[in-house]
Amino acid sequence: MLRRLGRPADVKRMLQTSPHRPVVTNSNRASAAKTTSAFSNQNADVANAPTAQRAYDADLPSLAFSQSPIAMALVAADHRFIRANVAFHKLVGLADGALIGRTFEAITHPDDINTDAELARALLAGQFAHYEMEKRYLNPAGGVIWIHLTASLVCDEHNAAICALAIVRPIAAPITPVAPLDRTRLSADAGDDDLARIRAAVLAW
Repeated sequence: MLRRLGRPADVKRMLQTSPHRPVVTNSNRASAAKTTSAFSNQNADVANAPTAQRAYDADLPSLAFSQSPIAMALVAADHRFIRANVAFHKLVGLADGALIGRTFEAITHPDDINTDAELARALLAGQFAHYEMEKRYLNPAGGVIWIHLTASLVCDEHNAAICALAIVRPIAAPITPVAPLDRTRLSADAGDDDLARIRAAVLAW
């Protein structure tokens, strides 16, 4: 049977006594506030996503260099180290403060210095794109570390040399002594795909 509601007071009274009347409690209010906050945070995350992605993309080459298990370093035109990753520091046994600013000649075996220095000068002069050689580093205690070095030229957008990228991996000492020049290979091309990608990453910094 339908109730006839003629006055506003009747409507108010019905709502107050209805079993379907919503009950507002402190718990309800907290839940609603939390939901609103979650939606606000989600909208903020969506709005900031492009900025966060750009920041991540900008940091990625630097992170790849720093965290690579392959020893790598950047060498300036005066042959001084300007940056090296953790793997390179471990290989040569020098902390960052003890390596950066020193020349590669300072940690190179005396018998290999002249050959490597001449090749580095020619590389930075643009005579070839990269060179490879087997050489020796010396650790702080004077121990010999045999390595295979790939040195690659890093240029800016105007093709002007910025620095050299050294990619180093340890090797076993040769059984038969070999002259430094016989342990060297030059390349006049732009290098393989891996070297090209690494050089591009360096430029992206």
